[in-house]
Amino acid sequence: MQLLPTLTTPPLSPPIHFLPYSITSPQSHRRTTATSTIVITAPKMAQATPRITAPYLGQFKHQTVRVLGKVTDLRGETATIDAGGKINLLLNRDAHLQMNNAVEVIGKVDKDLSVRVLVSTDMGSGIDLSVADAVVDATHRYHEIFYDKETQ
Repeated sequence: MQLLPTLTTPPLSPPIHFLPYSITSPQSHRRTTATSTIVITAPKMAQATPRITAPYLGQFKHQTVRVLGKVTDLRGETATIDAGGKINLLLNRDAHLQMNNAVEVIGKVDKDLSVRVLVSTDMGSGIDLSVADAVVDATHRYHEIFYDKETQ
């Protein structure tokens, strides 16, 4: 009798369901109930990417963050944005920024407080950055909702 391969996944959280299954042998047409179970688990949340502006850079060295700002300078593989102050970006090959457009960046803060870009999204020119700054302030005022301050 040929058995189906066992499905295994690393436990990411407590199991949601246990599903017993049965197998029918193609040769003898006998039905056999398997003793093992398939475990379906819910995935854990991905790493938090706190929203920051330039004044928060020092608090998030070597952390992955999210920044929304206006492109003020483009020079090859680097750029500068205004996000409550000047932030230098180290661009990846997928970054396609335009001068004076808003850009949202997910990146890692280096020790010199520049941000190494992992993902960037051009948001165009119609973004009210004062609203984005208010969101950042609320994020840090109520940090327990958005990120764990102990690990920062």
